[in-house]
Amino acid sequence: MSSCGYLYSRYLDDIKKYGNVKQFAAKTYEPPGTFPISSIPWVSFTGFNLNIYNEGTYLLPIFTMGKYFQHDEKILLPLSGQFHHAVCDGYHAGVLYNELQLRADTCTEWLPNYTG
Repeated sequence: MSSCGYLYSRYLDDIKKYGNVKQFAAKTYEPPGTFPISSIPWVSFTGFNLNIYNEGTYLLPIFTMGKYFQHDEKILLPLSGQFHHAVCDGYHAGVLYNELQLRADTCTEWLPNYTG
């Protein structure tokens, strides 16, 4: 099974197990090194902000993707990152976004089934 197929299988298992849970965090235990990534696939945006009040104790990054769109023969995907300044400066966010852009620009080199 491909790694994507494996992840999708685990996703379907989680939907069965936690799909009806009605609380903020469905799983009571999240493995270390995880962070939220969400998608709003029906909305394209140029900025997105979440206001989380937790007395400054939530230090993980939060990523939100929007609806992709075509502009000047390029496909663009809005990606918002929210970072707590206690653990990440603007410089670090810039390094991350530049690396993500480089990965997108060279996707034909690392996506094995990409046909363009």
